[in-house]
Amino acid sequence: ISLISMTVLSISRLLGIRSVFAPRHLSVQMRLKLLALVLVILATSILIAVLPLFDVFEDFFVNGLFYDGIPLFIGAPSIKEHLAILGEYFSIKTWPAKWATWDSIRSLVREM
Repeated sequence: ISLISMTVLSISRLLGIRSVFAPRHLSVQMRLKLLALVLVILATSILIAVLPLFDVFEDFFVNGLFYDGIPLFIGAPSIKEHLAILGEYFSIKTWPAKWATWDSIRSLVREM
């Protein structure tokens, strides 16, 4: 909700400033600049909202990770820390490289 309100307020502020300082009749070039600025604001807002959903960026956006009923992972926002906790839980010293993905970690956590 805050992202949507930020976008709407940015665009309304942009239009408000334009109406105060710009003449009533805008040239085509000025209208294109204004349209480009509105599109940049919207694209930035959409990127902020959608970027964390891609698997490629999953390691960078781990703050909201939560496992219901399992408090072991509080304060462990990285794959290395998760694997260390899981290693202690399952008594495994080193993990194969194939387990260093969030999908495999989620499957291990389901087994707990």
